[in-house]
Amino acid sequence: MRGFWEGSKSKGPTADSETNKLCFKLASRRHFRPATRFAVIGHNYRVRVTVEGPQLDSIGLLCDFTELKRAIREIIGGLDHQFINDLPPFRTINPSAENLAKYFYDEVTGHVKALPAGARVTDIVIWETDTASAQYRPGK
Repeated sequence: MRGFWEGSKSKGPTADSETNKLCFKLASRRHFRPATRFAVIGHNYRVRVTVEGPQLDSIGLLCDFTELKRAIREIIGGLDHQFINDLPPFRTINPSAENLAKYFYDEVTGHVKALPAGARVTDIVIWETDTASAQYRPGK
């Protein structure tokens, strides 16, 4: 069984009543080579969390999306409309979409405690534009 929850661009950091999607916006200064610093850029990010497990619970759910959304909102709340280079761990690592996907994986797996036996977060996809994304899957 596999379940997805996706947050995406909307008109602010709160849920859109029609789509129940979230928005978060970040500014960053990327460094691709150790001595190179680039101009400040901003993106409207979208995140997808994938949860997999061997079976559904007694009421037919793999994951309580309410709990998952609560965790993601909490993580986004610390990032939304921030200059990411000023936030740990991005003070010391490149704020690439790839590193942001790993950051979300680490944070989501630390926040979501109520998964049924055997269920787990398997990957995170971060879109920084409609056509550019990065996926983090641990061990892959």
